[in-house]
Amino acid sequence: MQKGGCTACHAIPGVAGAGTIGPDLSEIGAVLKTRIESGQYSGSAQSVETYLLESIQEPDAFIAPDCPTGPCGAGMMPASLAQAFSANELEAVIKYLAALPGGAAATSAVSGAGAPASAAPSGEGLLMGEEFEWARQTFFERCAGCHGTLRKGATGPGLTPDLTQPKGTVGLAAIIFNGTTRGMPDWGKQGVFTQEQTE
Repeated sequence: MQKGGCTACHAIPGVAGAGTIGPDLSEIGAVLKTRIESGQYSGSAQSVETYLLESIQEPDAFIAPDCPTGPCGAGMMPASLAQAFSANELEAVIKYLAALPGGAAATSAVSGAGAPASAAPSGEGLLMGEEFEWARQTFFERCAGCHGTLRKGATGPGLTPDLTQPKGTVGLAAIIFNGTTRGMPDWGKQGVFTQEQTE
């Protein structure tokens, strides 16, 4: 869950300070089961597990009706989310979510939910040369006013590694692209950044 950046947008059991942009996942297994059985869901999945898989691989196939700030919108969940996980990790995430609330799978998964995502291999993901200069300049032009020049926070939250790494690249990219209800601009939706640039 940490690796995919899920906590940047979703409330998840056992993860303090999780997001409030996307649907609350605390009881998602039961919610999806009810949605399928009631006919509210119009996608092609026949089970909670296949619904979750569809939601991760094709987030806009069915838009959840309820987000914390009102109706959920298309494009809020990163289309590239499934690529953040190996096949085994994706299966584990789906089993965990499908078991919520409660359930043996949920209990065992929560025990490791607060652990930070593993670091990228040495040198992977680091910006170099022109990319680094673009990112540095963009930070000072678009971000430092709210997050502080030293990234320790000002009117916006701090962006130090201890605060950003648990959200993961996908989670941070979703926040940058879609914004938040707490004042973060939706830079991607405004056309300021592409999805690739937010990542």
